[in-house]
Amino acid sequence: MIEGSAVAWAANALGENVSFIEPSYPENNTFYMIPKPQEISTLDRAIWLTDVAVLKPSCSWVAPRLTTDIPDVETIIKAFNETSDSSLDLNLNVNVSLISQKLQVTLDATELYFFEPGPSFEDGIPIIPPSPLSQPFLQVHLLEQGRATDPQTGIGLINGRTVWFLRQLLSCPVDNCANNFTPKNASAIIEFGPPNVASAPFIDFGPEAKDNVLEVTIPDNETIQLIFLYCSPNTAVETRKIYSDGLGNLHLGPKSIVPQRNLDLDAVNFAISTALSTVDQAGPEEPFSTTGPLASGSAPFIFGNELQFTLLFGEADPSFLASPVSDWPSTFNFTLQSLHNITNGYTNIIRNSMKTFLSGSMGTKYVPGKIPQDVTVFTVSQPYLIASTVLYSILLVFTLVTRFRRPVPQFTFVSVALALRGSNVPSILAGQGEELEEETALLREDAPSSLRDANLILEEGRIMLVDEAS
Repeated sequence: MIEGSAVAWAANALGENVSFIEPSYPENNTFYMIPKPQEISTLDRAIWLTDVAVLKPSCSWVAPRLTTDIPDVETIIKAFNETSDSSLDLNLNVNVSLISQKLQVTLDATELYFFEPGPSFEDGIPIIPPSPLSQPFLQVHLLEQGRATDPQTGIGLINGRTVWFLRQLLSCPVDNCANNFTPKNASAIIEFGPPNVASAPFIDFGPEAKDNVLEVTIPDNETIQLIFLYCSPNTAVETRKIYSDGLGNLHLGPKSIVPQRNLDLDAVNFAISTALSTVDQAGPEEPFSTTGPLASGSAPFIFGNELQFTLLFGEADPSFLASPVSDWPSTFNFTLQSLHNITNGYTNIIRNSMKTFLSGSMGTKYVPGKIPQDVTVFTVSQPYLIASTVLYSILLVFTLVTRFRRPVPQFTFVSVALALRGSNVPSILAGQGEELEEETALLREDAPSSLRDANLILEEGRIMLVDEAS
């Protein structure tokens, strides 16, 4: 499905997310793909319960091993020129085993050859044998689902896994490549080829991939290097409560033990395989895939398109790739990215291409959810607001004034005694004390006999009142 790959290419080209920002935890290599209700936008706050796809992607370089012989040149030439003969039964398939991943890959023999035989002579008369067109000396192919299979079941990659095939020409006979290719050891080519043949760039496999490269000399004495990139999403499905914050961000809520069954694991993996099957068709191909002899100024290589090139080799300057190879630095090579960066790019392609599948355009299912509504808790009128603001300002000014007031002596019993010295306040208080004692004595005389007896007992000390707390 090229629509999903186109979304992935657009997101990669723009460097922006064009939809909701889904939860991701790169430090744990865990990423989430979440179905979104069609009724909400990135500006809506909402809560819903749904199944989510959990990705723990991984990519690795895989060492290949040939399990069948490579057809010779004559067989391939016949296949190109006699395909209309239904009685001719030619098998041009070459089987390659990816042992570590338990996969078998089927290649076409023409993908392994570069040859373009030149004229040969017999009794001084040139003989031009029929030949197929030359193949680009650098090739990167996204293998179709049916070309990488489980050798036991024969079932192709429909579980989300993806395989890329990289092939480069390392050396080539003079008759085949004199006008097209200059290998690293170019003495023979320089002797017979034209002086303006450009030196071909190579793929620098780097420390992570170099130990998995298969070097093969095919029947026409061309030496090629093969390597395969294997990527798997390692998908799982779990049920979560999802929160949309109204800013375009989705947040994970608690897990639910009851699945919603709006996502099926096999269907998700098949959708991933379908979305990735057209990655090499999304976005511009020029100048990432060109053909033609180096002597003509163009570089014969096939890297697919911009999205695929960026995945494997990082960002590139299209104007540089479109320039004549003769203008390229003599030491220039295409350097593969680290597996960490490739895995990150692979993850972004999956998440962006799957937006089409998870948008609800291909199927819907009702799940519980709600959209919060704003509720007025209290209202404030403008006059009250103005009055409270003014009062608060006055209170603030008063607080500041009291905070910075002039310091005065502390209020203590000593200061009170000094202030009352020489005044008549003590004599007044003494007179009031005598009046208070007289009133208390009168109250005791007028009190009932039982109360007077209690007071008498207290005064005589025959009973004491004890505080319970003590």
